Amino acid sequence: EVIRDEIAQFNHAETEDLIKAREVCEYLQVSKVTLYKWLKQGKVIGYYLGTRLFFKKSEIENALKKRI
Repeated sequence: EVIRDEIAQFNHAETEDLIKAREVCEYLQVSKVTLYKWLKQGKVIGYYLGTRLFFKKSEIENALKKRI
């Protein structure tokens, strides 16, 4: 059931532009360490597909507006 929930969450996320962690780091000009710290603190939301981490571009932009 956990896997189904993850797949459903990811499928919903597919309707928006998903970007990789590396791309988020380049866009925000921060290190991966900083991005993962923000993820752990709940400042940004990430979506895992297997071991790959993706972010919704719109959520990153919203976090920027809130000054992360």
